[in-house]
Amino acid sequence: MNTGKQIYLMVVLVFLLLAGCGAYALWEPTRQEHAAQWTLDLTAARGAEIFAQNCRNCHGDGGEGRIGPQLNTAKLRPTDPTDLGLMQQFITNTVSCGRIGAIMPPWLIQNGGSLDEEQIREVMTLVTTNAGNAWANAKQQSLRLNEGQNLSSAAGGWLGQLFLRADPNKLFALPAVEDVLAAASVTGETASVCGQKPLATPTASGTPSASPTAQASGPATTSPTVVAGDNFFKEKTITVPVGQPVTLTFKNDGQAVHTWTLIDPKGFTGTTDTSIVNGGGTKTITFTASQPGTYQFHCTVHPTEMTGQLIVVPAGGSQAGGATPTVTATPGPGGAAATSVTEDMGDNFFKSKTLTVAADKPITVTVKNEGQAVHTWTVLDATGASGQKIDSGILQPGDTKTVTFTITKPGTYKFDCSVHPTEMTGTLVVK
Repeated sequence: MNTGKQIYLMVVLVFLLLAGCGAYALWEPTRQEHAAQWTLDLTAARGAEIFAQNCRNCHGDGGEGRIGPQLNTAKLRPTDPTDLGLMQQFITNTVSCGRIGAIMPPWLIQNGGSLDEEQIREVMTLVTTNAGNAWANAKQQSLRLNEGQNLSSAAGGWLGQLFLRADPNKLFALPAVEDVLAAASVTGETASVCGQKPLATPTASGTPSASPTAQASGPATTSPTVVAGDNFFKEKTITVPVGQPVTLTFKNDGQAVHTWTLIDPKGFTGTTDTSIVNGGGTKTITFTASQPGTYQFHCTVHPTEMTGQLIVVPAGGSQAGGATPTVTATPGPGGAAATSVTEDMGDNFFKSKTLTVAADKPITVTVKNEGQAVHTWTVLDATGASGQKIDSGILQPGDTKTVTFTITKPGTYKFDCSVHPTEMTGTLVVK
């Protein structure tokens, strides 16, 4: 080969090299973008798997909301980069640490949960991006789990088929809302989590000691409306007249299920519990109060977050703010000591928060579980005359049990439900 041809070949090769480098440089941003999207899709797909295995009981099969709020919503997927970063940090913190006063537990292993930091990042990616339509994949997996099928066969698309890591031995049908609540505990009941202080210690009346005194909501009305969101009542105090039929309209504007439930309905006739109302639903109940006073209401699904007061006033009147005692039932006329009393329980409250019994006499307490969850009636700081524990044991929904004991020493003692020890408390007065 002569020199001219060699030079020509060299020039062609250099040109091809430069052209190839230029083409690669032009394609590289697209390649990086596709690689980043592939990684994001993969991360969200793994988050969908974790969600189906751990979160669907409270947040619904596809994140539509159930006991907990809706997660599959554009509100949690902001498009502004700054807002997205803040939202991702918020979701990460919430999943890692739980929510004080709610049944949302901390999931990070270091905080007593079962997920590592990478798994929490995957869940956060699902919630804040829905990359690769991962929520649809989460719902498909949840439905397969509900039917008891192997999760690996539920994955949609090649990403799910390749990277799902389900354990086929851990397949559970979706439990009822009541069962989830019965098995749950409130985060921050007794200890701080992620630096957040625990809940206020309940007083003998069962209300947090730091609770402010409720103010009257205005003139009494016979047709109040209470609107619920996730997870709050917009109307925390309502005022109604005594001795007149009251028609209460309850609207659930949230995505999770909620109730409006009067905690201590003794002295009321009619219906004082809406039962569960699905997101977007409305329910009307009618009741009549027989005596003035201040009564507590809550949502039985979110009993520590969603609370309020129903103020019953003389007809045509209103009640000024100030210290108003909570109406509680005390057996015996004028609080006189009794030897036979009844304690009715709902979800999750004692209808009689104070029981007064006689000292050094055999006492019979009839305990009725009128709720849907399991409960107990357990005296904490006293034993019977022979040293036995004063405890009903677990009562299934609808069960009744009689507890007989003798306390020789007069005094004030505490009782609770050992299943719901911070929500269900009361005082046993022995005299």
